[in-house]
Amino acid sequence: MQNKIKNLISFFYDGEKFRGFIYYIFNKTLFKKIKYPFMLYPNTYIKNKKKISFGKNVTVSFGALISPKELIVGNNVWIGINCFLCGKVKIGDDVMIGPNVSIPGAEHNFSRIDIPIRNQGNSVYGTIIENDVLIGANSVIIDGVRIGQGSIIAAGSVVTKDVEQYSIVAGVPAKLIKKRG
Repeated sequence: MQNKIKNLISFFYDGEKFRGFIYYIFNKTLFKKIKYPFMLYPNTYIKNKKKISFGKNVTVSFGALISPKELIVGNNVWIGINCFLCGKVKIGDDVMIGPNVSIPGAEHNFSRIDIPIRNQGNSVYGTIIENDVLIGANSVIIDGVRIGQGSIIAAGSVVTKDVEQYSIVAGVPAKLIKKRG
């Protein structure tokens, strides 16, 4: 009985767990799908909730901006501090996204020179991040890219092409450094 009381007390003192629980209770009907436990840090902005599916054990860290056309997030996913996700993005299970990562699952059209770029609309191809991926801090994943299972994206990389499974890529633009295993 004492362990249950200790667990209950620690739950209320752990701000992120408690905040995530309250957020889950009051917002679960606003999302396409959201599972508990869900951890939410302060100063996050989540827009278009009806277009978002969150699996179990998802953490959205400080300052994240999530404004998708469609977002599917698997289980056990960490979305780091100040991350930006928009457009159409699918994230698998066991994915870790470092701080300041940008995944703009859309891009601006710019082919015409007689119209300002801001008036030419967007193209949305969608970004796919498979299971067990690590994306390092300050990386950018361009729209239309698929990152294969078990891959690692080094900090500061700009991923412009698909990444094969179990690859380690780095640089601007990101290039294969080596294969895992």
